[in-house]
Amino acid sequence: DYERMLTQNMAKQALVRTAAATRLSDRRLPQPTLEFPANTDNVLRQAITEAQKPVSQLSYGLNELQVMLEQGLKDRKKITEPRWRANYDLALGRVVANQARAHGYNTILAEMKSNPKVFETKGNNAWRLVAAKDARSSPTVRKLEKQAMELLNGVIDEHPGTPWSYLAAKELEKPLGWKWQEMKMDLDNSGNRVRKPNPRFEEEQRKRREALQKRGITGNKPLKI
Repeated sequence: DYERMLTQNMAKQALVRTAAATRLSDRRLPQPTLEFPANTDNVLRQAITEAQKPVSQLSYGLNELQVMLEQGLKDRKKITEPRWRANYDLALGRVVANQARAHGYNTILAEMKSNPKVFETKGNNAWRLVAAKDARSSPTVRKLEKQAMELLNGVIDEHPGTPWSYLAAKELEKPLGWKWQEMKMDLDNSGNRVRKPNPRFEEEQRKRREALQKRGITGNKPLKI
């Protein structure tokens, strides 16, 4: 009965097929880099170039999911069950929202790479990308943002007090745009982060060595159990 129901509605088919696809291990999408060393323009450009490489994979994966879901758009209006409508609209809304973030991310990186910003605070040497509303973006990003907002707000309005409404609201809590914040990092001349020793770890190691010495254990001699 369930399989027959799916064959009668393309939107339901698309939702089930997309949900199954997201469970595949090879569809784990990469997380974008958000902090960029910039003690020189060349260091910044190199960091951006590295960050852009997985973005194409991210956009490709999201686009695949969006295409799969949109294959069922014609039959979306035929869905009568509230749960199926909420599931479909939420899934498409979340995918489109993340498409907007991915496209916006790539756009703002490209702009910074071609025309690096100047630090306003003396001593800062790095940039951080943070989510932001009303950020300047391309027409493509604005179109995706509008579509995502319509879908997610529709879930909230049509299904108040439900888990679908809650998840749609959580998705909208994080703005779809991006903006730059300047910051300070401990960097060497090549733009690599300088790893400072952890005082707490060093203290724990010292106490451990003292405890071992009191027990007559030195060097790499294993502890007796």
